[in-house]
Amino acid sequence: MKNYFKNTKYTVTGAKLGISVKSGVSYVGLFTYKGKHYITVVLHADQYTNLSAVFRETKRILNQTI
Repeated sequence: MKNYFKNTKYTVTGAKLGISVKSGVSYVGLFTYKGKHYITVVLHADQYTNLSAVFRETKRILNQTI
């Protein structure tokens, strides 16, 4: 998971990825930026076969929030 965020300004400090047919791809990420901690939650990002969608949405959330 850290590879998806290696070229960003955020440091991944923890994560949980879940995948199922019923709920799709879900991701909870803990990030650090300039000494502050951020938590993101993305639920049912796309079809259960598309892992990159959940990371793309997480980056979008972080970029819009910070």
